[in-house]
Amino acid sequence: MIHGANGNRRGRPAPRTRRGFSLIESVMCVVIVSVMFVAVMNTVGAARMAQYKTDGRTRGSLWGQELMAEIIQQAYEDPEDGPGPISIDSGESGGSRADFDDVDDYDGWYASPPEKKDGTPLTALTGWSREVQVKWVNPTDVVNALASETGAKRGRVIVKHNNVPMSELVTVRTSALPEIDR
Repeated sequence: MIHGANGNRRGRPAPRTRRGFSLIESVMCVVIVSVMFVAVMNTVGAARMAQYKTDGRTRGSLWGQELMAEIIQQAYEDPEDGPGPISIDSGESGGSRADFDDVDDYDGWYASPPEKKDGTPLTALTGWSREVQVKWVNPTDVVNALASETGAKRGRVIVKHNNVPMSELVTVRTSALPEIDR
């Protein structure tokens, strides 16, 4: 057997070893990295959106709880005038909650941005709003509103951010509960 100078049987030079990537391998690498990058960015974006929604719901719940706590501390009916329609009583302003002295005074109350009890707006909450609904309900069926006095009132606080509901809290106040000493 005759071997060439490079150790080849036919005298041909041995093939050179490949060094580096071919164009096709480079393109495939770029495509794979690009697809992985898009998948990672979609995952990060979805996680951030979920975090944003959770933060909004948490804030909405806290602002709703603050207002609901204020409402349930009020008397069932007006301490001065006694029972009457669900509405703001005479002598109480609709702009500020400072004069509200019973649960149904809050019916139809709305503020955007949310505000303190004295009517001072909370400026850091632009885009947020709170509204209250108070309705008579049957104490054994609090879902359906009724048109006349029943001894139970359902209060609903709805908190929204950019007109999207973030939180809704519901409570029932009955005339059978003892009044809170002030």
